[in-house]
Amino acid sequence: MAVARITAGALAIGSVLIAVQSVSAVDNIWALQAVNADGTGADPRVGGDPYDPNSWVTVEGIALNRSEEYLDPNTTWGPKGMWQIYVQSEDANDPGGGIAVWHGKIFNPPGWPWPPADVYPGDRVRVVGLIANHNGKVNINTRHSSDPIMQFEVTILEPNVGMPAPRQLPTLADCNYFDVTRSGGGELYQAQWSELNDVWITSGTWGKGNTVTLTDASGGQLSMLLSVMGDFDAYPMPTGTFSVRGIFDQEDTTIPYHQGYRFWVKRFSDIRYRLTVGVVNGMWGDVEMDPEPEDTNAPKYTPGTVVMLTAIPISGKYFRHWEIYDPNHPGDGNYVVIDANNPLVLEMNDRREVAAVFACSSGLGPMLPGMLGVMGLCAAIRSRRRNR
Repeated sequence: MAVARITAGALAIGSVLIAVQSVSAVDNIWALQAVNADGTGADPRVGGDPYDPNSWVTVEGIALNRSEEYLDPNTTWGPKGMWQIYVQSEDANDPGGGIAVWHGKIFNPPGWPWPPADVYPGDRVRVVGLIANHNGKVNINTRHSSDPIMQFEVTILEPNVGMPAPRQLPTLADCNYFDVTRSGGGELYQAQWSELNDVWITSGTWGKGNTVTLTDASGGQLSMLLSVMGDFDAYPMPTGTFSVRGIFDQEDTTIPYHQGYRFWVKRFSDIRYRLTVGVVNGMWGDVEMDPEPEDTNAPKYTPGTVVMLTAIPISGKYFRHWEIYDPNHPGDGNYVVIDANNPLVLEMNDRREVAAVFACSSGLGPMLPGMLGVMGLCAAIRSRRRNR
């Protein structure tokens, strides 16, 4: 067990924290995030007396970020003087619960190390501390105090365990509203590693530290915050439809805390274009892509842009699966099977080329299976490869 932070000051704060650390059971993060009708935390320990051992909480889970991926730790205050990680539960009885752990540099006790701990995304951690309301969510924090009794402690239980699978958000209309029951809306997804699909940017200024507005086919909207530490300035603003991974967050400064939901993105590579493939000539597998590489109005993918190539079923075409020719993919002659549930993630070059896509059929009519068989038809289609 690696202790991320133990100092003389931490050991000297008396029996309260030491006793709590030794006897506290791990708390359910989902339960800690329960809310009242006004959006404040409903757990009785929110704002509790730090000298009461029953006020302290213990959480365990996977760290979703390194603080430096979102916040600059090198100045005294503002976004550059804060340390924050998000921890998501692995407990089967606590599906998806997440919580932020925050500390400000100006509240660091004299002589204590800064930053509080060097945690990386995918580390399994334990945090012991106090909880408080913060702009619509319940955080573990130091209550804006430099009193040593208020300080939390972070322990790295196991490094580099791996990130959880991102939680798929149905639509923007499904996540950008307040529901005290948390059966839907932003409270259901708060502080969790999440993914939005088939969204596009409608307004805002592109660049690190800025906020843009997303929409999707549902008509809902959601703010997307680009990390001040990210590489967004090195890339043009995405055009068209894309998927994006990040942490679902909330910052609402006015009670009731029913608004301020946002999607916080670390870096440009967390944005992926979702390209769909359709059939032009079903028998020979000639294809069209959306967007077409020859389309002058299509997005200009810069080198290193990551895309997810997916396939959609075409009514009446009898396609069992699709194949893409990827020269960097090992085995099977570089052909990769894709379908709507198994997109291929690949990196586009500056000419936005995707090598070749084929449709393999379980039968384009009653005679073809017997004449060619599935593999024979794939081979015939491969012979008509169209370079992209």
